[in-house]
Amino acid sequence: MEKQMIDFAQGIAPPNWQFIALADFGKAVLKPGAMVIQVWTYSDEGFDEDEEEQFCGMAKPITLRPVSLFADAFVSAKKAYERYGDFLIASSEVQLNEEYLHESTMLHEVAHVAASRMAMRYHKRRNDSFSICSHMLFEKDNDQHGEIFQSAYAVMINRAEKAYGHDLMWHNRADLEMYRERTKQKAQSE
Repeated sequence: MEKQMIDFAQGIAPPNWQFIALADFGKAVLKPGAMVIQVWTYSDEGFDEDEEEQFCGMAKPITLRPVSLFADAFVSAKKAYERYGDFLIASSEVQLNEEYLHESTMLHEVAHVAASRMAMRYHKRRNDSFSICSHMLFEKDNDQHGEIFQSAYAVMINRAEKAYGHDLMWHNRADLEMYRERTKQKAQSE
């Protein structure tokens, strides 16, 4: 099922994004401008439902690390270093709860990665320097489903509908409208 989620995400992502299983980082094609997103699943087994919040999935912030850092560990990184010199590798992780493995969950988490990428690009143009970035750093009230996320979510939903059809993404459209309404209500109450 993990492979199915990876294939789905690859079908909606920009061409320079690479989705791979967590254990396959050494197989990633590394080159300047690319982003590697590692995907893995986990189980809620052992969590106390009353005490711990359960998540369908989670996207980690984007990190930037020099390819030279990985050159001794991975042949692909060594080859990339020799070919392009030292450059930054953008990477993230998407973690999916085994109980909620579905395209709509994957799409939601990919939108979090896209939102962080949007925030990173905006702040890079302003010459801000950082090695880790999450869109939540820039969302009003640290709202994980704020306006930056909503913009990225809309883009990813459109990509998914174009690639896979409208029927599959109805749940994500409903989520997006709920987040937009909540943001609108917060703004009106201020």
